[in-house]
Amino acid sequence: MFRWLRTGNPYNVLLLLIYAIVIKYYYLLHGAGPVMQPSADGWLYPYVVHWLQQKAELSRLGCNILAFIILFTEALLLNSILNRFRILQTNNFFPAFCFLLFSSFFKEWNVFSAPLITNLLMLTFLYQSFQLYSTQQSRSRTFSMGFITGLASLLYMPAVGLLLLIWIALLLSRPFHLAEWILAVAGIICPYYFLFIVLFLAGQLPLALQLSYPKFGYPHLETSYWLLGGMILLIWWFLYGSLRLQKDYMKMLIHIRKCWQILLAFVCVGLILPFLPDDFSFSGWQIAFIPITAFLSFGFLHIRRSWIATLVHVSALAYIFLFQWVY
Repeated sequence: MFRWLRTGNPYNVLLLLIYAIVIKYYYLLHGAGPVMQPSADGWLYPYVVHWLQQKAELSRLGCNILAFIILFTEALLLNSILNRFRILQTNNFFPAFCFLLFSSFFKEWNVFSAPLITNLLMLTFLYQSFQLYSTQQSRSRTFSMGFITGLASLLYMPAVGLLLLIWIALLLSRPFHLAEWILAVAGIICPYYFLFIVLFLAGQLPLALQLSYPKFGYPHLETSYWLLGGMILLIWWFLYGSLRLQKDYMKMLIHIRKCWQILLAFVCVGLILPFLPDDFSFSGWQIAFIPITAFLSFGFLHIRRSWIATLVHVSALAYIFLFQWVY
């Protein structure tokens, strides 16, 4: 399987689809359906869920299938972005493979939720950030990133914290220009400006009072050896990929090194986001999982002993099936 993933053969998409159905079959049948977290959900997300359940009349199974489609789409989009900018130096399907495999570790990452659909916007955000270094249209890119962040925060409120990531990406990619930093803030405000206009014209301006705002909450994770085991395996392979990256880092082109710096900053900021609502939720780390996938993929792509990759893969599959059908 790893030999096929090392190539850019489009038939790998079909292989990954079958693979995803197998490892996520349990979540398709027994997923919890749309998950609500009032302290973290953005203003728009409850209306999305209401439309799906009342207007589109999607059942719990239908919502689980929709979550699977979104996850698979995100895996392919992330794979395309990393290949487009040569982040892994060769065209391959390891990012999509790692995204599907390691996201199956945690049930919170496989149900329809605000962070799940926010990740679709985060992929566009990542694409824009990779272009900051080489583009001459830096101001429009910066405003677009701010606008995407504003839209994302209407779905998942803690996403507003990605303003910090925009500023870090500008510091890493371009000389300091105050106008660009201000444009990032203006981009975030813009979706809220349009929202207030629509509510005002519709005579529903009091609904704006339902907008949530960042707070701070301490994590209250359920005590589970299964959850701990999944986190240890994920962190271990992330560290391995990071060490492999460190060995090859100075051999990379400057633009690719800048992209890796942005990915690392994305990991750091993404890990903070779930703490912004006063009710911590493990699902919020889905946003950080997007850049983490790049490091996981680098570990698989550049591993020297294939038996180690096979051992990690088999261990991950064993954990997934035991967690799904036993825990």
